[in-house]
Formats: sequence, structure tokens, C-alpha cells
Amino acid sequence: MIALIIVIGMTMLWQFLPEPATTPSTNLMFEDDFDDADSGWPTRYDERAEFVYKESEYHMQVNEVGHLTYVSNSDAGPFSDFTLQIDARLVSGTERTDYGIAFRRQDRDNFYLFSISPEGNYAVVKQVKGEWYPLETGNSTFIRGGNNTNKLRVICNGSEIQLYVNENHITTITDASLNEGYVGMMVGVREQPYGRAAFDSLKVSRD
Repeated sequence: MIALIIVIGMTMLWQFLPEPATTPSTNLMFEDDFDDADSGWPTRYDERAEFVYKESEYHMQVNEVGHLTYVSNSDAGPFSDFTLQIDARLVSGTERTDYGIAFRRQDRDNFYLFSISPEGNYAVVKQVKGEWYPLETGNSTFIRGGNNTNKLRVICNGSEIQLYVNENHITTITDASLNEGYVGMMVGVREQPYGRAAFDSLKVSRD
């Protein structure tokens, strides 16, 4: 219950809203290993947050307690049914840092988030028409703590959304609020001055 309250209580720092882009019709719809700093993810640095390519990863840092942010890429969507997987890890901060995936993002007020924390919590929430709604929170021993890498996967098939951590099924939820959108990454901080996470090996495919 704690993770649920904290995630919903966060306010948004930035929401990068790309223009629609087409994607070739193949099984692999999008991938990025973040080697190329011109691959389309935003870069920014100020007193509130940082978004930067670094050593073949994409780093996101939030510097304000009780805030979250997410990014998306004009090439990474819009997707309807898909499998998304990404490697994610905590770089700095404490166990009260949440990081993970944003998906089916239609605009600044409509998207899903799947986040985990080093303390072993996960949360799935949605924002629809600017309002936050909880879908599920819990704790899993499959989530690796500390600065260890966690492989996250989301499988969207119509209203069914399957969630995995390190190849282990965490939960399946059913929600028909948002049927397509862009994908990206998110970071939020709760009770410490800042939190930083790194992402790598992003792939979106149609199975």
C-alpha cells in the first residue's frame, strides 16, 4: 500500500510529447542500445532533473522529492499490441527510488506506468484524462535490489497486460482504457533528495 500511495501522489516534472511517427511492419518494431546520442531521446540538465546518454546507456535523474518524470521518443510508437523489454538499474539514490517503463502514452494526460524499486516493490498505475488510478501494487523477490540490473518486460495484447521482471511473471492485469501509444522510461523519487536510473537494450516487438 505504501508504494501505491507514493506513486499516485507524485507530480510530473516533464512529459516529452513527440509527434506521431510510422514504424516498419516487422516483428522487431523498435530497438535502441543507446550508443547513438542522436537516437531521439531528450537530453536536458537543470536543477530539477537530468536526461543524458552516458556510456551506452540512457540515464534519468530526478532531483525533487515526491516527483516523477518520464520520456518518450517519436520513433518508439505509436504501438498497440507489442512486447517491450528493457534492462534497468539504479545508479544512485536509495531504495525509495522508483524506475521502469511508460507505455501506451497517448498524450500528457493518458498513459500507463510500470515501476519497480530496489526495496522489492512494484506498481502499475495509469493516468487517464489527467487522473491517477491504481491498477496493482505488490512486492516480489524476483526484483533485484541495490544497483543490480533488472530486466523488465511488458506484453500488451488488447486489454490484457502481462508484466515480467527478470524473466519471471509478476502479474497480469486487464484494462481497456488505453489501446495504443508511445513507449519510454520513467523515474520517480520519494523520500530522498534525488534518484538516478540507467536504461539499456530497449526492444519493442510484435510476437
